[in-house]
Parts: sequence; structure tokens; C-alpha cells
Amino acid sequence: MSTRRKRKDEIFPSLRPYFGKALAKLRGKKSQEALAKSAGMDPGTLRRLERGEAPLRQDYISGLCKALEITLADLLRTVADCYEDSEKEGGISYYQMSSQEILDRLRRVHNARARVEREAAEIDLEIKRRQIPRVDA
Repeated sequence: MSTRRKRKDEIFPSLRPYFGKALAKLRGKKSQEALAKSAGMDPGTLRRLERGEAPLRQDYISGLCKALEITLADLLRTVADCYEDSEKEGGISYYQMSSQEILDRLRRVHNARARVEREAAEIDLEIKRRQIPRVDA
């Protein structure tokens, strides 16, 4: 049974379902029990996290990052990817959206584009720093 009360130590409550999908994706073929043990948590807690039912807490997240041998940034990127995939799958047409929903969608697209452009600029700088011959795609 999922808890509905807000915990004082919970972070990002609206990301629960996307965090669960990201966690299952990152876990791959590793069993929930093995991951839970290496993350220092109960397997039931991990199952609830993957179902989006358990509260997200800093100690869970840091333990999982350590067990999965990834950074917090990697985890958050995967959560963002799962969110975007979910938006694409269940997206309604623009004709069905309210004006505010369209503006919110446009803002998210612009933010995503800016994030990709920043990453491309960082990659270009690293290519120049390493003096790697560039092959344009």
C-alpha cells in the first residue's frame, strides 16, 4: 500500500514514477535483491521505489548511485529521459491542450534545446582541448 503523507525527508515527490522507471532501467538484469543489498536497503523498499510508491530520500539515492556505480547527474539524466519518454507516449495533441499547457510544453522544449546546445558546446571545447580531428555528422 502506497503512503500518501509527505515525509519531511522526502525529495522530489513528483518524480517518483519516473525515478522508478529510471531505476529499473539502470538496474538492468541485476536482481532487486542484489541491488538492494549493495545499496544498503531492504529489497521491499527497492521494489516500492521502482513502483513509484516509496518516498525518495537522499540516503536511498546516494546508496543506489554507489551500488550502480553512477553519479547523481547520471541518475537524474536517466530520470529526465524517462520523464520525456512518458511525455511522448501519453502526449495529447496540441489541439487538446490548454494555452497554459502549450506554453509549458514550449518552455520545456526550449530548456531541453538549451541543455543540448550547452552539452554540444562543452563537447566542442573538449575536442579542441584534446586536439581530436573533428568529423562532422
